[in-house]
Amino acid sequence: MRRASARYPCAQKRTHRDDHGRLDSWGLTRIVEQRKCRGMDAFLAAALLLLVPGLAAAQGNVAKPRIAAQVDESTVTVLRGNLHPLARPQYDQGKVDPSFKLERITLMFQPTAAQQADLDGLLAAQQNPTSSTFHQWLTPEQYADRFGLAQSDLNKVTAWLQSQGFDIVEIPRSRNWVVFNGTAAQVESALHSEVRSYTANGKMFYANSAEPSVPAALASVVLGFRGLNNFPVKPRGLKSISTSVQPNFTSSVSGAHFISPGDFATIYDLKPLYSSSPPIDGTGQKIVIVGQSNIKLPDVATFRSLSGLPANVPTLTLVPGQKDPLIVDGDVQEATIDIEWAGAVAKLRLSASATVAANPHSPLRNSVVLWQWRSRQTRKASPLSPRAGTEAPRTAMETWATFRPYWVSMSTCQPACRT
Repeated sequence: MRRASARYPCAQKRTHRDDHGRLDSWGLTRIVEQRKCRGMDAFLAAALLLLVPGLAAAQGNVAKPRIAAQVDESTVTVLRGNLHPLARPQYDQGKVDPSFKLERITLMFQPTAAQQADLDGLLAAQQNPTSSTFHQWLTPEQYADRFGLAQSDLNKVTAWLQSQGFDIVEIPRSRNWVVFNGTAAQVESALHSEVRSYTANGKMFYANSAEPSVPAALASVVLGFRGLNNFPVKPRGLKSISTSVQPNFTSSVSGAHFISPGDFATIYDLKPLYSSSPPIDGTGQKIVIVGQSNIKLPDVATFRSLSGLPANVPTLTLVPGQKDPLIVDGDVQEATIDIEWAGAVAKLRLSASATVAANPHSPLRNSVVLWQWRSRQTRKASPLSPRAGTEAPRTAMETWATFRPYWVSMSTCQPACRT
């Protein structure tokens, strides 16, 4: 909200309050900046900043440069955990063409032990109602200065990538990874690994054939790579159910077992939230359901009709630069279920619900994660839900260690990125 200050009638203050009505750091920071522009005395500005829990401390924790040695191509370090388990000799179909283009390779940065400990503490405190930093969110820039790579180090990494012929595509505001494009020949020259074709389950994929290497001077800041293969992530919610398990509630017509949105609300005690003042039911929010398949909109309409819910057609959005993946069996089922139930639980008082389709077999194989980050960075929505994950065995860079930088940087900044 905006209102004029009695002491400073010419100053407009835009404040933001948390769930308990308390003025948060965004609101106070805006007041400081705007009043200082009107000539507010330095003492009052400093006092207001001190009232913001953790803000002064966070400003002191600026990421320090870590790359001290000269980047020397003759001395390299192998990065373990970046080789896909299906990139095996028995599935090998030979090298791809040297001009074959790999799009959106992501180089992930490794935080220091001190940064990681600080970040773990912040994540816990932000969710602890008794903490002074409860719901005191960071901007992406504050996250970068505290937990990301120092700008001078980032400049050295990007300069090295460009010297190898790679094209820099994106650098997030959080400075914890960099995205680039390149050819198979450039990957082989820079990362010392061939890109080869492999068959799996009757389909053709590509992948790096050896663990990548980087100059030793950069090894301490590099966690690993994503996007060196296009083996897709798999839906996590589709599991076989034992036929010995029999539900107690069945349809008298079909014999099938059903749970309606009303049943869900009762089971998970959502009705007090719906009836609270103001209601907590998703009003005015946008939800992004990130998936790897298109969906059949008539299925969603049928679900809503049979559930007694009003019509609400999801918005389908493709990841930029991708072709429509069409309907992908194994992915469409979970994507549809998640879209249906996200709307049902939120009572469909949403301004929009969306699924983002990303072709799981395209060179943009990490685009599910890409769109999660992009949605947060560009403030497309508040809640994000990924509809695909990893199945064992995977590479180390396909597990929580590599997804964590994406999710953590979004979690600590979450409400700030909504405004």
